[in-house]
Amino acid sequence: MNDNKTATDCEAISSARRKVTDASRGGSRSEVACSSNTQLHTRQMESNFYPDEKLERLNGTTGIDWWQLAACVKWDNVVAPAAFELFNEAKLRAQQTRAAIPLEIGEDLFCVDRKGHGKGRDSHKEIQLLWNGGVVVGLSQRLNATRQMSNASLLVSGEPCLIHGWGTCWEFFHRIINSIGGTIEDEWIKRVDLCIDLPELDLDESLGAAARNQQFVASCTKSTLHQEPNGLLGFSIGKSNRARVVIYDKLADVMTNHDSVYRQAMIQERWGGVVPSCATRVEFQLGREWMKQYGLRTSADISRIGDIYEKLTSDSRGVFRMTAETVDRLNRHQSRSTTHPVWQRIVDIGRETVEEGQNKLVRIDRSGLDELRAVKQIVGFGTSLADRRQRLCSSRRDLYEAIDIAFDENGIDDKYILSKFEQKAKLSGTWQELFQFPPRESA
Repeated sequence: MNDNKTATDCEAISSARRKVTDASRGGSRSEVACSSNTQLHTRQMESNFYPDEKLERLNGTTGIDWWQLAACVKWDNVVAPAAFELFNEAKLRAQQTRAAIPLEIGEDLFCVDRKGHGKGRDSHKEIQLLWNGGVVVGLSQRLNATRQMSNASLLVSGEPCLIHGWGTCWEFFHRIINSIGGTIEDEWIKRVDLCIDLPELDLDESLGAAARNQQFVASCTKSTLHQEPNGLLGFSIGKSNRARVVIYDKLADVMTNHDSVYRQAMIQERWGGVVPSCATRVEFQLGREWMKQYGLRTSADISRIGDIYEKLTSDSRGVFRMTAETVDRLNRHQSRSTTHPVWQRIVDIGRETVEEGQNKLVRIDRSGLDELRAVKQIVGFGTSLADRRQRLCSSRRDLYEAIDIAFDENGIDDKYILSKFEQKAKLSGTWQELFQFPPRESA
């Protein structure tokens, strides 16, 4: 889930949830902002408790879902200028062709984007490298970099964290800098997200009532509910530059907002090999300001991930905790509230699996990818071509012929097809998987 889930995203998840559950109920999502300092709803309290048998069977996995760094690099006087000259030439070609340009340095194949990286409070880097479909590296040739004006950065969003592993992406960042004559003198975390995936946990059934009744203790004062008439879609509280907690319907998100490779990765890595009937995700999004508060000053501090998680979920001084009863905010007795049993089980699962979130991933098994949507698009394009030429299209052979004729008439040859595949495959990382020597062992 992105830093700020948009209304469009929530509408899409709402639609997906209806499809996944085969429900025919209508209605639009409503977003409700609630202050933890306001009076509680006067409606009758709903049941806060989840069936014991479901709670006992509940399991999950913990991982890192966002990994963002900045660094101060000392550049070699000979090797680095030559590398940046190569990058700038590729960037110019990318601007002319309006497409990222593939480059290979050492064992790594990546693409140089037509724009730089960083804006706002982040110092701008004139070079932006793209690797394996979502890993972004920013590089600047500036000398005497500081934490206010860094000259290298790494951004690994949720998809590459899941598919490739955040540690693999971090290793790539170090390899690239070393291979172009750079030495990292300082490196620090700008943002890291810890997530707990919980297959077979229905968000609305388990925590919906407590969320609607503001049964939580938190270090922040404002929360947001995303809900529709048939249930809770998501809940968030906090600020992304410090600490933000997001809880949402992960099954609907996966089915709506991601491709078949991401879905397969979720099934393989987070859901135990099967598509669950429902699934919830809890994310702790930690910004630089929160980490500084607890002395987490360098990227090496990620080795303390167990301590970080303990600080986040501590009953007394944690960032967030859901409670089993009404919270007495008026008399400042929040700490007296009993922890919600479902939330306690989620916290325990996190403690049991948080260290496993640093393990290297195996390659995704792509043999069972669900490509129905893409195949239907191909059929749609092919039948449209046949219709415009007034050709009967009643079989796969008819479809192939309609596409083949259109290719011949428009000069689409094998060389063009290979060039388009190569462009996509080098950007996504597939090219290296297919053609590197020696080939990697399959998972």
